[in-house]
Amino acid sequence: MKLELAARAWPEDRDNPHLADCLIARLAEETGELAQTVRLLAGPRPGRPGEAAATQAEIEDELGDCLFLLARIALATRADRAG
Repeated sequence: MKLELAARAWPEDRDNPHLADCLIARLAEETGELAQTVRLLAGPRPGRPGEAAATQAEIEDELGDCLFLLARIALATRADRAG
């Protein structure tokens, strides 16, 4: 059932032998964005004019992106199946 829903939600995932690699690359990008946002929670870095402190909402958004990609990786690799 979950795999059927995922296939309908992301038709580009079908028959893509490199899907897990693509998702891992996107997860690496999102993890970097999360790290930057967490770092900016303390405030802008010295010497960086225009850089704003991060908000809790921005951190939650980046965490959501990472969790979403982790779920897609689990589906793509069938790691969500027990046994």
